[in-house]
Amino acid sequence: MSGFQLVVTEKPSVARDIARVLGIRGGRGNGAIGDGDLRITWCLGHLVELAEPAAYDKAWKAWRLDTLPMLPPSFKLRARKKTKDQWGVVKGLLKHADCQEVVNACDAGREGELIFSNVYRLSGSRAPVQRLWISSMTDAAIRDGFARLRPGTELADLDAAARCRSEADWLVGLNATRAMTIRARSGRDSTLLSLGRVQTPTLAMLVEREEAIERFVPVTFWQVKVQLAVDAGAWEALYNRVLPDGKRADRLTDWAEAEAVLDRIRGLDAVVGDVTRKRTREKPPLLYDLTTLQKEANRRFRYSAKRTLEIAQALYEKHKVLTYPRTDSRHLGTDQQPLMPDLLQSLRFGPYEQAADDVLSRWPVTPGKRVFDDGEVSDHHAIIPTGVDPRTCSLDRDDKRIYDLVARRTLAVFHPDAVFAVMTVDALIGSDLFAARGRSCLDPGWRAIDPPKSDRKKKDEVVLPPVDTGDAAQQRGSELKEGQTKPPKRFTEATLLGAMERAGESLDDAELKRAMKRNGLGTPATRASIIETLLSRGYVERNRRQLLPTAQGRALLSVLPVPALRSPGLTGSWEARLVAMSEGEESRDAFMEDIRRFTAEMVEAMKAAEVDAIGGVLRTQAVEEGKLLGECPLCGAEVRAGRVGWDCTACDFRLWGVVAKREVSERMARQLLVDGRTAVLKGFKSRKGKDFSAALKLDPEGKVVFDFPEPEVLGECPACHQPVSRRGKVYTCTSGRDCPFVVWGEMGRRAIPEDAVRALLADGRSGLLSGFKSKAGRSYDGVLEWNGERVRVARVDTGPPPAFGHRVDCPVCVQGGDGDPGYVIAGKAAWGCSKWRDGCKLRVPFELEGEPIGEEDARRLFSAKRATRYMPRRMGPSKELFEVRVALNPEEDPCWGVQRRNRR
Repeated sequence: MSGFQLVVTEKPSVARDIARVLGIRGGRGNGAIGDGDLRITWCLGHLVELAEPAAYDKAWKAWRLDTLPMLPPSFKLRARKKTKDQWGVVKGLLKHADCQEVVNACDAGREGELIFSNVYRLSGSRAPVQRLWISSMTDAAIRDGFARLRPGTELADLDAAARCRSEADWLVGLNATRAMTIRARSGRDSTLLSLGRVQTPTLAMLVEREEAIERFVPVTFWQVKVQLAVDAGAWEALYNRVLPDGKRADRLTDWAEAEAVLDRIRGLDAVVGDVTRKRTREKPPLLYDLTTLQKEANRRFRYSAKRTLEIAQALYEKHKVLTYPRTDSRHLGTDQQPLMPDLLQSLRFGPYEQAADDVLSRWPVTPGKRVFDDGEVSDHHAIIPTGVDPRTCSLDRDDKRIYDLVARRTLAVFHPDAVFAVMTVDALIGSDLFAARGRSCLDPGWRAIDPPKSDRKKKDEVVLPPVDTGDAAQQRGSELKEGQTKPPKRFTEATLLGAMERAGESLDDAELKRAMKRNGLGTPATRASIIETLLSRGYVERNRRQLLPTAQGRALLSVLPVPALRSPGLTGSWEARLVAMSEGEESRDAFMEDIRRFTAEMVEAMKAAEVDAIGGVLRTQAVEEGKLLGECPLCGAEVRAGRVGWDCTACDFRLWGVVAKREVSERMARQLLVDGRTAVLKGFKSRKGKDFSAALKLDPEGKVVFDFPEPEVLGECPACHQPVSRRGKVYTCTSGRDCPFVVWGEMGRRAIPEDAVRALLADGRSGLLSGFKSKAGRSYDGVLEWNGERVRVARVDTGPPPAFGHRVDCPVCVQGGDGDPGYVIAGKAAWGCSKWRDGCKLRVPFELEGEPIGEEDARRLFSAKRATRYMPRRMGPSKELFEVRVALNPEEDPCWGVQRRNRR
């Protein structure tokens, strides 16, 4: 063949690898490699892009509503300014008279197809195109790919889908962004309000979650927990009530009911009821695609989605130890099954050696369609190692972590299921049911090489002792555990990626669900950049691991008049048609015509919408311009609503509608005029972007200034007599560290309320607080005490519970004139008084001569109004009828005597 074959790659690193493998040596430098019959050049990513609006119409350069919508009949391309030199090299080679054939060696996917297509079309080349389609950058994969080049015409439908996606994003994104930005503009001050078919519904998910959290009303509940024991061991069980439908609930929302259960079972032993034992199996997880890899890296290492993609891309391109990472498939093709033994052999080192040997010893392993399924492989298969030894590469810590995840998962899918023993135990204390569930691992299976994150701390391992139905169990303690229902959790990057992936699940249309099943919102390759865009636009902010929508992001959605832009349904409908187009079942012209129609309707809706903003900061409550607010505090004239706030009609007085990035509502503005200040408000932002709270007030010149609240004074410090307030995580006085008095916001693993600190400051001792926990995790009651040197938690013995579920005063204490009598309790062997440690001698045994003195008998005895009570009872071997006389002996030390009298 005369002339030369030109290979076009996406990046120079890929070009160098191909050159090395194919033996191209000459002509390095100046944006290309080789000067013979095979030459290689590269695109530096998106070398060519769609032209800006002004390239179609000069009137479109200015951002004005009357120029919208912008609907070019056909799209123009332009070279990016930053890479214009490289574009000159690529264009020159593509248009060279001796260029006989072009090989598209860009990444094998829709975006790689678009990068090459734009370059090829703008260059005007007519050379025939071949396609290199490979999933790894190993030498063998490159050689095999060049031996099996595909005609470029085979991917014409994929090219059409890629171009339509790009052009549709241009039409919707640019028109929507311009329309909303112009509608929120005031004078020269404006903020770019970026919108898009993927970023806007992603923002909507964050906003909807935040609103759900704010609407959430917590419900307090209680759980009755007991500690039970047999000779073989101990366990904890929770009270369960059986619902009408047969299900169980271990939470009680009525405190009195929970207390009643606790009183009923306190000190009583249990009998084991139903015991179930079974084995469960847990299959290995699927291989990684990019999204699941990003989620796992975020959970384990707190890497952002963007960071994980960067690492995985480097492991693919630079180090060549992983296959192509931008994949949405979690399966391998059946043609790769014969290659697995060699791959497993390459993993016989370090922490993977034992697992690899185990799989190889059992080969052939047949995991079935959980691993090998041609129907689940799209452009690329799941991410797996390539077989290149990572020990020969200069991997840093982050590289090693991501490689380790992929290597372990690849080995795990060829391991057997994990096997668990699951045991449930029901125990009865009286008629009350207490249940416990245990789970222990019998065979770790795949977990031995790829343990889930929770396994690292053995959180899911609960072992119950061997018990059988009818066994007696001793109660070693009981407690009432208070809790509250929790609102939905805020998104982390891991959970947001999962939500983007599953966005189609909320759709009603079956076709849209099928289209979204594979791609969801965005693609695995673009989700990281979507999250970063929301962060850079100021719509979302990071709070440690959480992602929170900002006030601007929430306001944007509240005024957005096009519901389709908030819903994943728009992306779903697009993806359904783009997938059909890539398979030759959808017309490019019909798709683009529908996009143009949608864009026109969207812009008209935005033009007609009420959008109120000041300086580009959206206001959620539009104010009617000219509306009377009140009387000017400076001159007494009228203050009326204007474009950027409220203005006096006679002087220069003004209330701005936005202060420190926070909207000032009409109610707040009226309060400023009437009272001169507002209540303390949240949501202000400093110049450094930090949130703060403050009140707004008017100074003598009529300017709005911040008034930072002083913390509420709770009392006087017992050490230095300065005022004590809550300051951050502690209660302390104005003397700060010079004073020894400090109450931590949490002591004994319990939050300390302000009321307890007030009581401590007033009396030197707080009221009784429950819920403290010892280092061993045991609950106890206590009070806060100041001992002159420090504040400590003093344990308080609250005494045993009343005998009958309610208080019955001890008759000995009452007869003895005790102004603070004890109450009847059930001891270990007798009924007695709660003040037995103080000397009260009330004691009635549970059994007299073989006959029980039960709860009903005791209740009658101790509830009697007179000092002497007789009780008929048959006693002794002959079962003769006696009367048991329980009487007070007032002449001696107060005590209860138990006598018997023959009634024959």
